Order: sequence, then structure tokens, then C-alpha cells
Amino acid sequence: MRTFYLGVGAQKAGTTWLFNQLRFHKKGFIFCTKEMHTFDVAFLNDTVSNKEFFTHPDVNIDETRKTLMDHPERYFNYFDNLMTDENPYSGDFTPDYANLTVEHFKYIKSEFERRDINLKIVYLMREPTTRLKSMMKMRRRNVGQFPPLRSLIEQKGRPGCDDNYSNYKRVVETIESVFDKKDIFYAFYELMFQQEDRIARFFEMDVNSIEVEKRYNESKKVEFFKFTKQEKKLLKSHYEKQYNFIKERFNFQWKIK
Repeated sequence: MRTFYLGVGAQKAGTTWLFNQLRFHKKGFIFCTKEMHTFDVAFLNDTVSNKEFFTHPDVNIDETRKTLMDHPERYFNYFDNLMTDENPYSGDFTPDYANLTVEHFKYIKSEFERRDINLKIVYLMREPTTRLKSMMKMRRRNVGQFPPLRSLIEQKGRPGCDDNYSNYKRVVETIESVFDKKDIFYAFYELMFQQEDRIARFFEMDVNSIEVEKRYNESKKVEFFKFTKQEKKLLKSHYEKQYNFIKERFNFQWKIK
């Protein structure tokens, strides 16, 4: 049966690495690009999605993605035509899909089912302060400066704010209200590179093809960047609900960085 893997995050939690394992090593895997951004641009308002960025006239974006952002209903026919008996697997790993609602996921699932395509969800998680630091380094690389920490963790409902990516409790509860657990792949960044057997089973791959030593988009070490004691205290309080949820739901406990 044809299978589509929908990656919903988290940003800076290994999504590029995992997508490239499928891209380079899963037989019959065909794709357009790693991040389609169809549903966040089409369904989410400007305060949550990157719609303003992707629709800006100065942003160079390929016609396929632009068309699907403007007409999300065409997304399903596009992949229906792309996936054949010879290439029955495809995927879209867009971390911003973590902000989709239950109704959005129900719609996506039903449209794939109408086309006899099995939909599986992929959600990767990472210790929140480490994920945040990696994101801040990425933004410094892209825009030349670190964004203010408080603006990232306190301004909810804005593009790029931390709650869009590190609210694991909200995302897990949302996807589990729509999909069977057998159709969801969870992994923690801290463990994933030692779990090639789990990856191979879920994605039906040759375990020996998985490149556990390979890394993509790693943030280079930035001199003199570390959280102050006051910032660490703020982050510990901010993420307390997420730490407790992960421990209770997955029996996994992060060490606060």
C-alpha cells in the first residue's frame, strides 16, 4: 500500500537527518522537497505561520509549492499522481505543521484515505533548552544576531516564538486524537541516533543503510553563547509542564541543560 509520511516537527530536533535517511536510503521513496509548507501557509493565520514570508514577492519559491500553498486541496492529487507502484512512498517534513489543529489533521487524513494512501505521522522531540539554543544559533547565522530570549518564550502566537515548536504536550495530544498510535513515530533527538532498529521497522528500511553518524544543518559552536543563571531559572519554569508531560507520557526524563 502507498504510504505518506507527514513530519510535524519539532524544529531543530533531527527532522532533516531523518528525512534524508528516507530520501537516500528508502527504496521507492519519491518527493518534491523536504518542507512543502502547504498547510501552515494555507490554514494558519499570519501570527503563527510563515505565510507573510512565503507570500512575499521577493521570496523565490518554486511554482509547485506556491500553487499548493494557494490551493491546498490540490496537494493530495499532486502526491496521488507522484506516488506509483514503483515509487509508493513519499513525505513532507514541515515543522510548522506542529501548529495544525485537530480539524486540520482530520481533513488531511480523510483526503489521503480517499486516495487509498496510508498516512503516518512523524514527530521528533528534543530537550527544550537545547532545541531553543540551536534555533537561536540558526537565527543568528541567518540574520546576524541572537533574538531576545524573552521575546521567544513569552510572546505566544507570533511567528518563530518558542511555543510554536516546544509545546510537545499540545502536539502529542492533538495528533493522538486523530491517529492510531501504531501510525505515529515518536523519537527523541537524544536517543534517535542509537535507535536505527526502531527507525528501520517503522519506515520499512534496511537497518544497515541508516547513517547514524551523519549530521545535517548542525549549528556551529558560537563563542561566549550560554544562558545566564537568571535565564536558566526562567527556562526551567517555562518548560516545567513539558518536562513533566514527557516523563509521564513517555517515561523519559530530560536533564535540564
